Amino acid sequence: MLVILLPLNYLAWVWLFSRRGNYDRRELAITSAAWWTLSLVALTETLSVSGRLRLPWLAIGWIFATVATPAVGRCLTVPTIEQRSLQQKVAVVLGGLGRADWWMISASGFIWICVGLAALISPPNGSDQLQYHLPRVVQWAERHSVAFFPTHYYAQLFAPPLAEWMMLHSYILSGGDRFVGLVQWLAFSGSAICASLIARELGSAIRGQIVAAVFCMTLPQGILGASGAKNDWVLSFWLAAMVWFLLRARTDLGFLNSCNIGIAMGATVLSKGTAYPFAPFIVLACLIPLIRLDWKTVVKRAPIVFGLVLLLNGPQWARNHSLGGSFFGLAAPDVAGHDKYTIDRIDVSNTIANVLREATTHLGSPSDALNQHATKVVRALIAGMNVDPDDPGATNYSHFFIPHSSREEYDAGNPLHLIVAAAIFFLIFIGWRRSGPTVVLLALGIFSSFVFYCALFRWEIWCPRLHLPLFVVAAGLIAAVSCQHYPKLVLSVAFIFLLTAFLPALCNDSRPLLFSGNFRHPEGKSIFLRSRADLYFTEERSLAATYIPAANAIHAESCADIGLDASLQPNSHDYALVALARGPDRKSQFRYVGVYNLSTKFSTASDLRTPCIVVCFGCRDHGAKWSEYSTVLPRTLTFGDLVMFTGDPQQSGKP
Repeated sequence: MLVILLPLNYLAWVWLFSRRGNYDRRELAITSAAWWTLSLVALTETLSVSGRLRLPWLAIGWIFATVATPAVGRCLTVPTIEQRSLQQKVAVVLGGLGRADWWMISASGFIWICVGLAALISPPNGSDQLQYHLPRVVQWAERHSVAFFPTHYYAQLFAPPLAEWMMLHSYILSGGDRFVGLVQWLAFSGSAICASLIARELGSAIRGQIVAAVFCMTLPQGILGASGAKNDWVLSFWLAAMVWFLLRARTDLGFLNSCNIGIAMGATVLSKGTAYPFAPFIVLACLIPLIRLDWKTVVKRAPIVFGLVLLLNGPQWARNHSLGGSFFGLAAPDVAGHDKYTIDRIDVSNTIANVLREATTHLGSPSDALNQHATKVVRALIAGMNVDPDDPGATNYSHFFIPHSSREEYDAGNPLHLIVAAAIFFLIFIGWRRSGPTVVLLALGIFSSFVFYCALFRWEIWCPRLHLPLFVVAAGLIAAVSCQHYPKLVLSVAFIFLLTAFLPALCNDSRPLLFSGNFRHPEGKSIFLRSRADLYFTEERSLAATYIPAANAIHAESCADIGLDASLQPNSHDYALVALARGPDRKSQFRYVGVYNLSTKFSTASDLRTPCIVVCFGCRDHGAKWSEYSTVLPRTLTFGDLVMFTGDPQQSGKP
């Protein structure tokens, strides 16, 4: 399969850097990932301009990129460990691996394999994945370009696209979504490596580096999301990689590491919108020691860094500006503008209230009584500041409450990890003199990023997953400090993390390897015992009875030009229908129709043509939609509230 071209190019970068410098295996893995990603973005944008983002050209592009990799290496050199040590000594004690270390590595490896199996076997099945992550991948693949297109859901356009571009390449080269879940899983793997490298740069011995990886790999919400097709782990990986490259710059301010910083920073911004509140304070925290060390070299290297950030993000920023006049996208993902991202009023009281909301949402327990009591306490604290706990200008979708503990990727929190992180950060701040400036500054940067995020973004019941990047970056810091001051306690806490991680890894409610008792699929069957078609509806099982027969009806038609009208239900899980309706025997094209919003201006000539099938979501009782489509496509089929209009392909569209 041509999808093998993706890891082959990555291995070419690994080979190159293994010959050009003194990197260890972990450093090779992260540095090679940075340059592989730069290749991916360059190929995506270049082929997209000419509408050649299709299988033959993409395969040729990756082959060329792989062959050309050695030529790039002539410009890149890596300082040896001795050369780095001449500028500043970093206390790194390698030491030997003890029995406890091997136990932690083995248990983490088991979790890693479990998550990888779930990512490979299960198709994408979360709400966001079916609403906009994968639908945008389909549109790019069928339009042979990442240019904007008419849609009923704006998030498919302006949301940072790096994770989905990675999925896009595997989607085109493999001919389907079999490997899209591996993007998050690989980012999950890379994040653990970055956490261990951050711990090493902060002076941690080998045990501390292992503990950092364990902290990262046992985050309950992280385990649940690492087998899906979202972008939280992709952002976490690049934010952590950026921090490691910046910390490394204390002893390596050379050209290559400056490029690595620029690529990682650009990839961070290109991964997810929450990078904007997360990155600035963390970057500043890492830059202060560098400026004090050698400000002239920092200024000299700055154009390289900012140039690469602009190179990676410039085209997407330009597309965003053409949509709504802002480089960063729109205020809400939906056309109606109801689901705003940001808080209406920013002030100290609202920020503190939102910090309480966001932090305590992680603390859901299996006891409803305990959750209700904790909710009352937090609501009373917020009300005591003369702030409405359910302020509609600061919350989305529901009133504030602490939810029941969950094993579903959207609702789960990280309660134990949050408690440990809060304790370590408290110890760092009260003992700031002995903690050291680098540790204190990084802790301040992480904490400030969280507060800044809370000042800007509304509380949502699934907000814990948005905090994942901060947990990952904090992992190395927490491990370094705890192993230095509490070496005996660290092992006990790490073992608790590992033991509690087996449950979400094996028996979760999203993609269970063994079983699940979640009400969303009461049979509780393993993903090994369910059909791939059924797995698309793990989150919304009620849609299976509608979408599966509708997909079969589409597949039975000779029409290959299919319109999707989601104007009445912009949050419809239309990717599940598209995935099931696509036939290997013909090249079906799915596009959005009935689009009358800001994205209409991106319509091409083919978008204006009447398709031979229109699938209208939520149109069963909507007379205006029947009048709009039934005159041209007179035959109708109804599946629940979904209506399929079809007609003679010779009159209505091309088969």
